[in-house]
Amino acid sequence: MVTKGTKQRLVFNRTYASDEGQYKLVVGKVDTSCRLSVTDVHIVKPLEDKVCSESQNVMFEVELSHSGIDAVWSLKNQHLKAGPKYKMESRGNMYTLTIVDTMKDEEGQYTFHAGEKTSSATLSVSGGAITRPLQDVTVAESQTAQLECEVANARSEGRWLKEGQPVDFNDNVVSEMDGAIRRLLIIITRPQDVGEYTYQVANSKTTANLRVEAVKIKKTLRNQTVTETQEAVFSLDLTHAEVKGAQWIKNGVELQTSDKYEVTCEGMVHTLKVKNCNTQDESVYSFKLGKLSASSRLNVETIKIVKKIKDVTSLLDSTASFEMSLSHDDIPVKWMFNNVEIRPSNQCQILTERKAHKLIIQNVNSSNTGEYTAV
Repeated sequence: MVTKGTKQRLVFNRTYASDEGQYKLVVGKVDTSCRLSVTDVHIVKPLEDKVCSESQNVMFEVELSHSGIDAVWSLKNQHLKAGPKYKMESRGNMYTLTIVDTMKDEEGQYTFHAGEKTSSATLSVSGGAITRPLQDVTVAESQTAQLECEVANARSEGRWLKEGQPVDFNDNVVSEMDGAIRRLLIIITRPQDVGEYTYQVANSKTTANLRVEAVKIKKTLRNQTVTETQEAVFSLDLTHAEVKGAQWIKNGVELQTSDKYEVTCEGMVHTLKVKNCNTQDESVYSFKLGKLSASSRLNVETIKIVKKIKDVTSLLDSTASFEMSLSHDDIPVKWMFNNVEIRPSNQCQILTERKAHKLIIQNVNSSNTGEYTAV
């Protein structure tokens, strides 16, 4: 009963069918009465038993004949309160209870109360939070290691451990969530990454071992000697493919693919190409992968002109030829006329035979007069 000034109130916090009847207020010799009618509420669709794994979200649902009912949910006769763990909602005649990140100790009988009407169902937590465990992984040093498992609840959050301690994440060690898949990636593995790794979520955990094999050189680098303008190729074979973090180094500087250098890797073969070599490219070139390394030297021989081209005087409509010889075979040569490159045509022939290079001009005319250069 609530009294406020001259007003008297009788308040029912929760009404039941048994509360229906005649009520009278008596003040001294004065009284007044009224009747309370309680509409009967009945359950249209009762609760159903549920089975889940740890960390999954579970929803119980019941349908009543009326909306707006102040319902109560309980577990093992203990009333539940709405919060992060239990979400209680009502939409029209539908009433739901969602249990977030279900744990083993939360299984049991759940009951819905609407006045004197109740509906009960049992929750069984049968499986762990992890549905597919980790597997042992063996990789070569500098390869990428991937540890993967699958959880029952895609939204559940767990943690990665190494030898029982939280994993130290950084640019090289990262975790991924892909739906229900949980993945630990070690981009470039090192010997110190060996150990026992665990993923834990709720009360469940899975463990696997990571092994790292040493990478060795099967075929090492060789010294290279090339002629100016030629291409130098350094090649090295490893015992394992798909290793990461390999470097090619010259004078302490890492080389990247550019107009001058081409760095490639196909399977176990690592290659460095030095294009259009000149004497400035002479140096020691090194391959490095972690503590593994190999080096070789590049020697560049200078091209010398053994026989220079000579001035030529020719009659009109006759044939003129220029000849030169170099110190090395098969060196590319460009013939220029007044600083413009000459292309082979019906009038101009360009011949190369080992060290000898020749330009032949047929049907000479006045327009052919000028300076010819071999580059």
